Amino acid sequence: MSHNKNYGSYYKKEEPIAQRKEAPTIEETVEEVQKEEPKVEEIKPEPEKKVKVYASVIGGKPCKMRFKPDQRKGQVINIIPHKAKVTVLEENGTWWKVSYKGITGYMMSQFLKKE
Repeated sequence: MSHNKNYGSYYKKEEPIAQRKEAPTIEETVEEVQKEEPKVEEIKPEPEKKVKVYASVIGGKPCKMRFKPDQRKGQVINIIPHKAKVTVLEENGTWWKVSYKGITGYMMSQFLKKE
């Protein structure tokens, strides 16, 4: 009968109680899991696309576009012909901020009709 040198290696040696590790705490486990999780990029919502609103000049004659929304103090910066289309940028009661051929100013809403 031959003697096997590795016979004792099949048995696990028991660690002394003083050297045993304590079970990890919940906080340590969570930290380990968070480290292992791949980071996901946040999806940013697309900015809302503003729909262009157009209006036509009404009243049978040209209308004044002003620098400020004020009939007395607002300097006239353009004269918009009758039936011309303008792009409405803001609606604020009596005065609307509009754009016409690259010029932006204010017009009284009573002279405009939305299309």
